[in-house]
Amino acid sequence: IVLDLSIVEKHLGADAEKTVKEIMSLAASRIRVTDTVTLLDSSHVALLFPETPRQNAMIAGRRITDMVRRTLSDQLGETIEDAVPMETASYPDAAGAKSVKLFLEELAKKSRN
Repeated sequence: IVLDLSIVEKHLGADAEKTVKEIMSLAASRIRVTDTVTLLDSSHVALLFPETPRQNAMIAGRRITDMVRRTLSDQLGETIEDAVPMETASYPDAAGAKSVKLFLEELAKKSRN
């Protein structure tokens, strides 16, 4: 799963970097030791859930997007309803979505632009 955290910069501007690190720390504390959370760039966080069915990974991703909105709401003192875009790839993927290989290739291409 890749989360687009540009919402943080939109609301916090120059203070976004600190909040993204806080969100990463919170996310890492809420996932299993076998899972991974990493910062891809200043506004994209990748979550890897090995041995996890796609549906369960998406539930975890949604919980983390809710946490992002709560963290922003707490910092700003107002309710944040903005969407946190989430892109998902899985293997094997019976749902017919893009393969992990294609997902990673597209992500690498985006990061070079």
